[in-house]
Amino acid sequence: AFLAQSAQRIASATGEPRETKTSGLAAVVGFWSLGTECLVKVGAFVLQEAGVGMTATFAMGLPLALASIVAAAVGTLPVHGPAVAKHVAAHDAEDLCRCGDGVGAASVCLDAKVWLLSFLTVGFGFAMPFINGIVSDRFVKPQLGKRYVALFSAGIALLGSTMQGLLRFLAGKFGNGFNLVMASAALALMSAVAFVLDARSLGWWLTVFYVLQGVVGAVWESTNKAVLVNHFPEPRTEAAFATMAMQLALSTCAGFFMAGRVPVKWTLALLLSVACMVAPGYIAACRLSAASETSVAGSPREGHNAGFEGTECDVA
Repeated sequence: AFLAQSAQRIASATGEPRETKTSGLAAVVGFWSLGTECLVKVGAFVLQEAGVGMTATFAMGLPLALASIVAAAVGTLPVHGPAVAKHVAAHDAEDLCRCGDGVGAASVCLDAKVWLLSFLTVGFGFAMPFINGIVSDRFVKPQLGKRYVALFSAGIALLGSTMQGLLRFLAGKFGNGFNLVMASAALALMSAVAFVLDARSLGWWLTVFYVLQGVVGAVWESTNKAVLVNHFPEPRTEAAFATMAMQLALSTCAGFFMAGRVPVKWTLALLLSVACMVAPGYIAACRLSAASETSVAGSPREGHNAGFEGTECDVA
């Protein structure tokens, strides 16, 4: 919701469509989110190298987590001030009319777009157990040593953070769909490499999996969220993000459950199938958005013509 409100505030001030601002702001959020994650993981790695146990490391991290929660609760201010309250209320009312009746999570769950846009989230959710539960435990630890598991995990966040500038440029140049296709290609390549090569003898080449996961995570943390904001503007943004969080939690849980109970090839086949659905799902969601806007307003919104050439649905 903070991302959506910030994009709307900037768009109102500049007179540009909101969709042109979400990708840039999402890249900033992704940079700080993944950068912080990288610093925390590197700190944990240093502590363990210094001989600090895992329990003590988690105990040291607990005050940081609590402090961040308190800081967010105390320091986060509303994006919209009183001067723009009427404008925001009018904008929300317009979006509510365009989106149909109901803005709660139950209403959004019944919207086909939130499921068509879920494939990258589901793929990311399945990839995390594959990397952490299979690649790290079964291959990295025996071949390179336990110490590199934490270091490689920090590398995923570092790569994702440093990619945000590139993703922002690519989204502005080619559209959000380009970044989503890049992430889906990384997921598919991850499965293909595991299918073709024998991971038991890859050695340092195992870092390929972490690099590909870093690409997927970078796009999910920024572009994927920008796409969700564009397709579910306020007042439906919070419900859409709640649904996305549910999708990620369920897919991650299912991935960890499968990791130790089914053959790895089944997991890879499922990951490959989900990766192949990212682009078709995005295009279908764009078409549904354009169709609903046409039926409500009589014509597509500014920047969304029948060919989907514009700020969001520009790859269909």
